Amino acid sequence: MNTTSATTPTYLETKVTTYSPESSRHLTDEELMDPDTWDWDNVVKVEPLKKRARAVVSVAFSAEEFDSVGAKAERLGKYLSTWIREVALRAARR
Repeated sequence: MNTTSATTPTYLETKVTTYSPESSRHLTDEELMDPDTWDWDNVVKVEPLKKRARAVVSVAFSAEEFDSVGAKAERLGKYLSTWIREVALRAARR
């Protein structure tokens, strides 16, 4: 079934409905995905997110070093990669 008409914005026009959990609480998932239930009178144009370039670095540790670094990140409640990145950035900014 084609629900697109000349007056209905299409996905390609990057039109989306405004959404609030309160206003949509009564709708099922199926209804939320149905364009006929969308509020076309209050659309919001959303620009695509720009991806930022990232670099992934491989660092070699001895088994003992890895255990020590991993244990410290665990004690701090952080992912190992997060803690290593924080420490490296802190050192670079000194």
